[in-house]
Amino acid sequence: MTHWTRRIFGICAMLVALSSASFADNIGYVDLEKVFSRYKDAVKLQQELQKKREAFQKVFEEKNKKLEEVRRTAKKEQDIKAFYEKTEAELKPKQEELVKAEADANKKMADKIFQVSESVAKEFGIDVVLDKRAIFAGGFDLTESVIAKLNK
Repeated sequence: MTHWTRRIFGICAMLVALSSASFADNIGYVDLEKVFSRYKDAVKLQQELQKKREAFQKVFEEKNKKLEEVRRTAKKEQDIKAFYEKTEAELKPKQEELVKAEADANKKMADKIFQVSESVAKEFGIDVVLDKRAIFAGGFDLTESVIAKLNK
């Protein structure tokens, strides 16, 4: 490597370092796990979903007990199969409803959190916001500000 090549390489490296440093000042992060656990509406929604999961689990266990009883008492394999298919047809819509409710709730909460995170980032002059898990070092922690604004 010639003297000029090293010098040009050094200057380029310095420029990259300087531009990276200024870019890194405009990166913020949010601890999404912390936000979900401390955002009042998200906590309330998770509790409601847990009640729905428990209700579904209870119905599922009752149907499972009945299926075991049918297996013990049925004289024909066809009777067991018919009960199983009937039970599956009853449970499938309830399961799909639960999955849809969870997906809708998660989307609703995520949209609100992202919207508020973007708003807080603008207040602090942050250009880029990442999840805390994507950050190894540096960045500006917006988590507490996001939680405070969500819980207003």
